[in-house]
Amino acid sequence: MHAFHVKTSTHIFLLVLVLVFLLFSSSGIAATYSDGFENNNVTTVADFTVVDDGISLSFTGGTAFRIGNGSLYHSGLKSWMLEPASSNSRGTHPGMGMVMSDTDIGTVSFWIIADSSQMSAVVSLLDINGNAVENFSPFMGLSTSWQQVSFTITAGSFPIRKVSVAVMGTGMLAVDDIIATSVVSADASDSGSADANDSDANDSASDSNGSDSAYGGSSATNDSAGSSSGGTVPVSLLIFLILLACCYTLTKIIQSRSDDGHLKAIKIKPDMPE
Repeated sequence: MHAFHVKTSTHIFLLVLVLVFLLFSSSGIAATYSDGFENNNVTTVADFTVVDDGISLSFTGGTAFRIGNGSLYHSGLKSWMLEPASSNSRGTHPGMGMVMSDTDIGTVSFWIIADSSQMSAVVSLLDINGNAVENFSPFMGLSTSWQQVSFTITAGSFPIRKVSVAVMGTGMLAVDDIIATSVVSADASDSGSADANDSDANDSASDSNGSDSAYGGSSATNDSAGSSSGGTVPVSLLIFLILLACCYTLTKIIQSRSDDGHLKAIKIKPDMPE
């Protein structure tokens, strides 16, 4: 009977340990959205939503389909396309595209291009209150070559919730290959803790497929995603160790419980000779 208790308690301990580990892992790892609109077929101006890795991005004011112009695809055969305020066979264009996230975003990057030098645009990153994200200067350097817009929030600042793209002139603008990384829950996403004095933007230059970075050496671009969550590991590790100790204590109690419900020490007796 003691062997049964030992085996059962061991199984319970391992099961609880796995559950605690999964809880610990999921709470400390950021989610990453990555999509190039290949699964969308929005031929007229309409709202649509794309979900990836638990992050939901809603797009308004544009189209996403195979238009047949290869220069408007950074990868694949589709992109999110915006046009100046007008009406045509693709619908009524508001001249403004909006990307809205249901999740606090710490890092975002995407590629942008215009099919005409007569196009201009203003790209802004906004927080949940609709205010400009700290240390991001609105991007206005639209080109007929692909450029990457990339930004990581600084520690203590409000996370990204919206990307607005205002388009003017004549032609079509395309956005492709969006990558967005969420803010870890224990991080600086708490709105009450935002502190502009702690900001420190880091420069980064991107160069892919022979394209220029949209920001060169501007302070609007930062290093790789996840830098905002560096201070949370010790606390999470401490919580994990405490839970592990609790699970171990619980299994030892179950292991030492006798059939009549009273606690007793488990004694291992040597085999008696026949």
